[in-house]
Formats: sequence, C-alpha cells, structure tokens
Amino acid sequence: MDAETKKEFDKIHRELKALKQVQAKATWVTHAWITEITGWNKRKLLAAREQKIVEYKESGNGGYLYKLESIPEQFIKQKQAS
Repeated sequence: MDAETKKEFDKIHRELKALKQVQAKATWVTHAWITEITGWNKRKLLAAREQKIVEYKESGNGGYLYKLESIPEQFIKQKQAS
C-alpha cells in the first residue's frame, strides 16, 4: 500500500471510529425532557413506547427513562430563532 492510500485508509478508519462512538452514546432522560422536545403528552409518550418508537427502560422509582438519541428527528420540535 502506498503512502497516499495508507493516509486515506487511516483517515477513513478514524472517521468510522468516531461515528461508532456517537452511535454508542446513550443519554437517558425523564419524560419531562421528552415532552419538552417533542410536545408529546403522557398519552402520546405511552403510545410511542407501545409502538417501540423510542427506546426506554424502567427507572428505580417505577417510572421510565428514555434514550434521547432514539427519538426520530421528525418528532423533535425545531428551535425557534430568538
């Protein structure tokens, strides 16, 4: 492998490694976060859980935590410019 090809290969390898780290990231938040960024109420959030639209896990106090990265982009409200 020549030097230029090796350099490109190493660059692609670094970028793939960075992408993998981003995908592995998991930020678990409460329902308050989800309702704020999506506008969903508790009923819609329950439906999203039942339809497996969002990833969730039970928290220690009988509630749920939601994986922030699992919310499909089309459900996230766009920030309004101030």
